[in-house]
Amino acid sequence: MTRRAPVAKRAAPEPAKVFINYRHEDAEEAAVRLYERLAAEFGDDNVFLDAKTLGVGTKWLEQIKAHGDRGSAFLALIGSQWLARLEQRKPLTARDAQDYVMLELELALHRWRGKVIPVLLGRTSMPAAVKLPKPIRALAGLQATHLRALSFDEDVDQLIEQIRAAPVEQHAPPDGETARESAVASTAGARHDRGQADAQGSPTQVRPKRTAIAAPDEDHYGLVLSKMVDQGSVVPVLGSGVRGALPDADRLAAHLSQRFHLGLDSPDLAEVAQRVAVSEGFSFLDRAMFEALSPGPEPQDVHRLLARFPARLREAGAAERYQMILTTNYDSALEQAFDEQSEEYDLAVFLATGTDAAGTNKGKFLHVPWQDEPRVVSEPAKYRDLGIDRFDDLERTLIVKVHGAAEGGEGDYRWDGNYVLTEDQYIDYLATDQIVRLVPNQILNKLTGSHCLFLGYALREWSLRVFLKRVWQGRPLANRSWAIEREPDAWECDCWKALNVEMLAANADDYANALDALMTRSRAGSS
Repeated sequence: MTRRAPVAKRAAPEPAKVFINYRHEDAEEAAVRLYERLAAEFGDDNVFLDAKTLGVGTKWLEQIKAHGDRGSAFLALIGSQWLARLEQRKPLTARDAQDYVMLELELALHRWRGKVIPVLLGRTSMPAAVKLPKPIRALAGLQATHLRALSFDEDVDQLIEQIRAAPVEQHAPPDGETARESAVASTAGARHDRGQADAQGSPTQVRPKRTAIAAPDEDHYGLVLSKMVDQGSVVPVLGSGVRGALPDADRLAAHLSQRFHLGLDSPDLAEVAQRVAVSEGFSFLDRAMFEALSPGPEPQDVHRLLARFPARLREAGAAERYQMILTTNYDSALEQAFDEQSEEYDLAVFLATGTDAAGTNKGKFLHVPWQDEPRVVSEPAKYRDLGIDRFDDLERTLIVKVHGAAEGGEGDYRWDGNYVLTEDQYIDYLATDQIVRLVPNQILNKLTGSHCLFLGYALREWSLRVFLKRVWQGRPLANRSWAIEREPDAWECDCWKALNVEMLAANADDYANALDALMTRSRAGSS
């Protein structure tokens, strides 16, 4: 076959770096042919293939990291036996130290600065996300390209164009707006949003009279950011004011009241849900909630900031810091944000109804590790596998769904409809004096030993106050903490103050954007 001339090179500041990942069993020939074309195009030193690049005694992991730090493209070659070999791993989510293909992919998806490109060989199709282990599940959401025997040269030409065009995606926070301006503007925007909601038919509720409560200023953002970056000592707690595709608790309560003709003006979701459960039955309540929580969640700025945070620190060359994030919401917008960023996280989900129809494991937490099978936390006081050390530092992000989840699953476990919603459920599971029997001790220690950042967490919802009261036993929080709400009132401000929590007025997403902008300015100033 006549060798095709290399694709015309475009001017670039430096040559592209390309890493080829493949399984020897079904892609070795294609990998070598591809290497020869790419080496002719970009130079031998800029294309990594284990059979060609690694010298005797070279540690492959160090080579991958060296190329990855300045890489332009990671090519994941997927042949006809690729998925079958992956499915032979038992369990699917367990780490196999000898599966270099898996480890390279995981490293690329979570540490690679360039673009990861799945390359489908022959008639191979892209594997479904549910068939992939969690550490590499993000691969299924990437745009794939094809490499076929009969059109090999043409396909490689297109791949070279993709490699040359591969940008290093970076978040560009809004410029021209200071953190304080963003926070101050949020309050007016929030009131406008509330007015729009009322105009669209949501029942107008009697709310306490608003009073002037300060917005976050530059000093506040600087303090919070320093605690996050320098100490890793901030625990974000997300309330119903931080939502994905979901209505907040007030609107959800109003929706249920209208749906079942209860005639209630109460904004308390637990009270309304209790009425529905008693009068109609829990199965009808669960179906109504499922319909109300559809379609799927869409991550907001708060979720994206938290998901990007570990990578932002790595890019800045700062010490790694990971957060424990508590959420009282039932959606999966936060998890989706982390999945989109290919960022590692463990999950701890409260099982309000159990893992099966018989209610097995009801009232316990389910731990879903990043690289292992889910496990029920049967002894919360003794459980030590959440990746939190004796100094309360985390080895990766931990997302704690303290009120359960509307849907989700991993491996043989499903947690659909596993959420604390009615008054009876709060009394049964969260109003116990022995909260250490429910919440793993590692979570409680990290929570009580940190600065809490309550975002969209309205104290007027009594069910949310229950958790606060039981964790801190009615005492003020030991460490300085903050509550951010878009429309706080004087009563809430007084309640937070009694708990040693400073209340500030801001929309949660605007608050996140202000923190993000400050991180960018701080990084620019230090470079």
